[in-house]
Amino acid sequence: MAETDWTPILKGIRYGEADAWLHFWEHFHRPMRAIIARQFPRLQVSEGARDVVSEALLQVIRTVRAGASIVPSRLPGYVVTACRRQAIHELRGNSNLESLDYLPPDREPMSPEPSIEDHLASFAPLEQLRKSIHRLRPSDRNLLLGLYEREESFRTLAQRDGTTVGNIRQRKRRALARLTDALNGWAA
Repeated sequence: MAETDWTPILKGIRYGEADAWLHFWEHFHRPMRAIIARQFPRLQVSEGARDVVSEALLQVIRTVRAGASIVPSRLPGYVVTACRRQAIHELRGNSNLESLDYLPPDREPMSPEPSIEDHLASFAPLEQLRKSIHRLRPSDRNLLLGLYEREESFRTLAQRDGTTVGNIRQRKRRALARLTDALNGWAA
């Protein structure tokens, strides 16, 4: 999806050209259904993924026709976000779930598990994480610290190491797998 120039399609949608709308629909409908069905299995069972994606794509079209400015290169991400939001909206509507963002403290759901504050208050997991990070290879440790502690971007790390962003993503996946192994005591 990243190689497509979305400018003519966005202009066509804005001015009501049927070909642009059709091309947009053909390009996004099937992949978005797959993404939503995979991320929201409850929607897949009831064929809700199809309805969610259809409604989200129509909403994107209405937004573009209303004059919203969407950067053409970011259209695929915009569509994915719209589909995810529509899926969440659909699930909340069907289950009468309330958003946790707006619940007052006295209405927050109770959990049988300790809160994150309780986990952070106990020093043992943090100490175990620190020891596990130090058991990693220096290249893995530097990569993870760069990403999570110094909040460096993939691009910055790739330029620093003289490699590609894809290579950094792959190294991150492997480093996290090694860290998980170290945390579980499987690493030597």
